[in-house]
Amino acid sequence: MNWNWKFRAVWILCLGVNDMSREMKDSGLEWIGEIPEDWKLIRLCNMTKSIFLGKTPVYSEKENENYIVGQKNNQANGVDFSDIKYGEDEFYSQREEKEFLRYGDVLLNTLGGGSVGRIGYWNINNNKKYITDGHLMVIRAKENCDSKFLYYAMVSQQKKLEDDAVGSTNQAFLTVTQVYKNVIASTDYEMQNKIARFLDEKLKKIDFIMKKIEKSVENYKKLKQSIITQAVTKGIVPERLMKECDINWIGKIPQDWKVQRGKNLFIEINERSTTGEEELLTVSHITGVTPRKNKNVNMFMSESLVDYKICHEGDIAANTMWMWQGAIGVSKYYGVISPSYNTYRQKADTYDADYLEYLLRIPPLVATYAAYSTGITASRLRLYPQGFFSILFPVPPRKEQQEIAVYLNKKIPQIDRLIIKKEKFVDELKSYKRSLIYEYVTGKKEVPEF
Repeated sequence: MNWNWKFRAVWILCLGVNDMSREMKDSGLEWIGEIPEDWKLIRLCNMTKSIFLGKTPVYSEKENENYIVGQKNNQANGVDFSDIKYGEDEFYSQREEKEFLRYGDVLLNTLGGGSVGRIGYWNINNNKKYITDGHLMVIRAKENCDSKFLYYAMVSQQKKLEDDAVGSTNQAFLTVTQVYKNVIASTDYEMQNKIARFLDEKLKKIDFIMKKIEKSVENYKKLKQSIITQAVTKGIVPERLMKECDINWIGKIPQDWKVQRGKNLFIEINERSTTGEEELLTVSHITGVTPRKNKNVNMFMSESLVDYKICHEGDIAANTMWMWQGAIGVSKYYGVISPSYNTYRQKADTYDADYLEYLLRIPPLVATYAAYSTGITASRLRLYPQGFFSILFPVPPRKEQQEIAVYLNKKIPQIDRLIIKKEKFVDELKSYKRSLIYEYVTGKKEVPEF
């Protein structure tokens, strides 16, 4: 199906056409723009009973019913309980009744790059009690203000809230005072409720479509990994003689393939930069080895690259700390990598570079990296050279490696293009969602009669 046509169809289905005209006036605020003549600008403090931060909790290591909601739990698409934390009995018993979350509370993340400004809605209405930690702000609407309308109005200003945050990128924060002074375009309660119900209905339809597309993207990504894994471990020649091998996660391999340990295939290279003028490379589980300048990262960067490890084209660069997630790849560049990373080179020209790149990052091999890593917790796992050299690798004939690489280099981009199209469509729907919310909570569009 043509994606432009599909998008227009979805747009008409979900949003309808609304060209109602109304008298408008300039709000005087750039982030709000024009509002209807009969609407007002109201400070958030005049629309709310209270705005407060949770207390710094005393956490319990044991599961209990003292639920503490944090920033990770507060997601735009609802509350995520997968990483809920628990408080100690004494701490929990000291909380005032007003501190417990109520149905209709608006939640605002107040700290951290990529998190600050995120807005959620507490739609839980059961007998359990929940409180927030010290980085989650609770905004509680007055009786004459529709809480869902308030939520949507806050969502429409999320970018402004992010910009209002002060501090460094990763430690940017919002204060109650900043939020308290925020201005909302508002109308009477009946119209607020009408707008909220309308948006609930329309956004539900869009979210349904988005989930369908996101599920499709997930399936295509799984298909992609399956095709790569099958090709680099079994080959692409059908109905051939197979044999058992010593690699448990492979099982059988083609009769003419070999299995070798890493120590027989690779050597560690520890060549260092003396000038620091080389291109800085980064190693990711998503993109493999890429120039750092091409990555949108805010991580610390050393003032000098002197003594960084040299990485030649064709070398294997491995992020020692994140190998268990697949942060490894064959470099297509000459440059330097972090001194804490590892550089490996083939002892002989055993592998085709493209084939090796596919092989090194398949999920079963990544799981093997994790098994050979040392460390107490996942965040502390490290795969050092002795571990990497102990791993068994399949070794097809060189000519077949090249054939597999040619096949994958043709097949995988086709899947990637489909994934990109679908992800772009999701991004467009997200953009329309934001636009839809903004247009209606500022009165630029009028809710049609149900």
